[in-house]
Amino acid sequence: MSTRCQVKVVRGPDRSEFSDNITLYHHCDGYPGNMLEVIGRAWGYANRIPKYWRDLNKDRRDGNKYNPFSYQLDRPGYVASYLCHTDPHDFQPLPYHDLHGDIEWYYILDVDIKSLGEEWKIFLYKAKMNMEGPVDLTLVMEGRISDFLTRKNKVRKDVVEHIIKETEGSYIGVELCGEKV
Repeated sequence: MSTRCQVKVVRGPDRSEFSDNITLYHHCDGYPGNMLEVIGRAWGYANRIPKYWRDLNKDRRDGNKYNPFSYQLDRPGYVASYLCHTDPHDFQPLPYHDLHGDIEWYYILDVDIKSLGEEWKIFLYKAKMNMEGPVDLTLVMEGRISDFLTRKNKVRKDVVEHIIKETEGSYIGVELCGEKV
C-alpha cells in the first residue's frame, strides 16, 4: 500500500486559504524519509545559479553572487513547480486545500524566506483518518530545512529518532545502520 501525503506551500505565518497557496498531493512514498529529501532537493534546485550567471559572477568585484531567480524562492507557485520538477511522477497539484482522507503525512512548507532567515520552514504532521469527521493532524516537528537534513540531503539521525518517538514507531522510510526504520 502507498504512503500518501499532501504538501501545502504557503508564504507567511498566516497559513489561511490565500490564493497564492498551493496544495500538492503525493500519491506514494509520502513518509518523511522521502519527502524531507524531496523538499531538500527542490531547495537545492531553486538555489542553483544558472551557468550563464555563474560566469558573470566571476567578474564581480564585490564577491556577492547574483541569482536573477532568487525572487522565486518565496513564491508558492514557483516553489510548487520546483517540488514537481524534483519528483514529477508522484506530485499532483490540487485545485483545493482540503485534506484527502487517505493521507498519512501532511507537510506545510512556509517559503517566506525574508522573515525565516533565508531558508524554507517545514511543519511535519502525522495524519490520522477520522471516520466521524475531518482528518486529525498532529504536529510532529517543525524547523528549517537544515534542521531536518544533513549537507548531503539525508534525514538527520536525531530527526529520525524524534519522529519515531513522537509517532509511536510509525514507518518513516529512513535507513539507519543498514536497517529500514
